[in-house]
Amino acid sequence: MILTTQGVAARMTEAPQGGFSGIHLVTVPGAVNGWWKMHQRFGRLPWAELFAPAIHYARNGFPVTEIIHEEWARSGAKWPGRVPAVDILQTSSRLGGLLASNDFTEYESELVEPVSTTYRGARVFVLPPNGQGG
Repeated sequence: MILTTQGVAARMTEAPQGGFSGIHLVTVPGAVNGWWKMHQRFGRLPWAELFAPAIHYARNGFPVTEIIHEEWARSGAKWPGRVPAVDILQTSSRLGGLLASNDFTEYESELVEPVSTTYRGARVFVLPPNGQGG
């Protein structure tokens, strides 16, 4: 079984005019929902214990790697101690995207059977449609 953790905007009922590019490549981030489902099925440690480090960094920030520091320095941006917040819904709307708040609240990850084949003696697995790869 493979867990799918990304969905598309509910309003995207067909391929966008001009194809999938720009804001239309943005998917609903469903990793936390997927982790919750995996935890419900296979988890042994308490949920809060598993995510204590992530909660700590979300509240207190985290060290920036050298490569990110270099990118920010080269960009000429002024960082006032932290990265500015960006609202994904406002950005999607501004760029003509289709994401809506219910896409986030109603998203459900799912366990699916992977598609597989043998290639040069190795068994290769990938998510079935609609997915974004392995």
